[in-house]
Amino acid sequence: MAEEEEVKKEIHNVSFTSDNSMFSFGTEKGFVVCTTQPFNVMTIQDLQGGILFADILDNSNIIAIVGDGKNPKYPDTKLIIYDDSQSKCVSEVKFATSIKNIKITTNDLYILSSNKLYIFDTSSLTNKEKYDTVEENENGVFAVSRNKRKKTFAFPDKEIGYVNIVEYNKSNEKSEKKICAHVSRIACLSINDDSTYIASASDTGTLIRVFKIENGELNYEFRRGTEKALIFSIDFSPTNDFLSCTSDRGTIHIFNLKKKNEQPLQSVEKGFLNGLKRFFKSPSNVISAPRSFACFKIPDLKTFSVFGPDEQLFIVSADGDGKFYDVKFNKDKGGETNDADMYNILGEDQKNP
Repeated sequence: MAEEEEVKKEIHNVSFTSDNSMFSFGTEKGFVVCTTQPFNVMTIQDLQGGILFADILDNSNIIAIVGDGKNPKYPDTKLIIYDDSQSKCVSEVKFATSIKNIKITTNDLYILSSNKLYIFDTSSLTNKEKYDTVEENENGVFAVSRNKRKKTFAFPDKEIGYVNIVEYNKSNEKSEKKICAHVSRIACLSINDDSTYIASASDTGTLIRVFKIENGELNYEFRRGTEKALIFSIDFSPTNDFLSCTSDRGTIHIFNLKKKNEQPLQSVEKGFLNGLKRFFKSPSNVISAPRSFACFKIPDLKTFSVFGPDEQLFIVSADGDGKFYDVKFNKDKGGETNDADMYNILGEDQKNP
C-alpha cells in the first residue's frame, strides 16, 4: 500500500489551460485535473500506468496524453486523445521517436519530438505543419500564445541560442522571424496573451530577456540570480505589467514590466536574420540588469507558475504529493511576500499552514 501511494504521488509535467483556470499533470498511475480559482481537484484518473504529459483542452473532457514512467501506460512515441467523460482513448497519433512535449488548443495540436515540432489539426488529427528545431530538445522547449485571435508560437532554432517565431495574421498569412536570444541553449520560452512579447531564458538560467515580437527589439533584461539554475516556467500577467519565473532554486521571481530599462542595453544590436549580436566579454555588460520586483520563497524545487485573472500568482509544485499556491503580492511596492494559500493536491487540503 505504501509503495502504491508513493508511485501515485510522483508528479510529472504540469500544464495550464489558456485562461489558467485549470491545470493538469501526469503521474505514475494516470493523470490529474484541477481548477485554480477556487482550487479543487476535479479528476484523478487511474489508468494503471505512467503518464508523462497530460494537457487538457479548454473547458472540455478532452485530454492529450503521452505515456512514460516506471510503468508506462502507453509508449512515449504515441500521442493519445483521451475522452475523460467516456474514460477511454478516442484516437491516437504514432511517431518514430519519443515525444518531448505537447500542447492542445481548439484548432491545433502541437507535438514536439527531440528535433521537430509538428502541428496537427485538433479535429481531424492531420499533420498541417512541421518545423526543424534544435537537436536534442530533451526539455521539450516551445511556446504557444494564449491569444485565440492570433496564432503565434515559438521554438528553439537549430542554431544554438536562436529562437524561431511563427505568426499568422487575420488573413491567415504566415510570417516567420528568427532572433538571437542567448549565447547558450534555450531552456524556456513564453509568449504574452496578445502575442506582442516573447520572454526567454537559457540553460544558464541567470538572465530573463523579453523581446518585442514585431521588430525583435530587446525591451527588458532581468537578472534572476548569479548562480546557474534550471528554469521551469515563465509567464506574463494578463496586463503585461509583470513577469514570473520559477526555477530549481526555490524562489519564484516576479519582474516589473511597467517600467522599461532606464539605460540602453549596450549588449544588443537590432536585427532578425542577421541576429542580435551580443558582447559578453565582460560581466559588466549584463550585471546591471534589474533584479526581481517581488518574490515568494518555498522549499519546493520543481515549480510552475502562471498569473490569475487578478494578477495573483498560481504556483504548482511537482515535488512530493504536489502543492498548489495562490499567492498575492504588493503590486505597487513589491518585495518578498508570504501572503499565500497552500493546498496539498494529492493529500489532505491545507490552507495557510
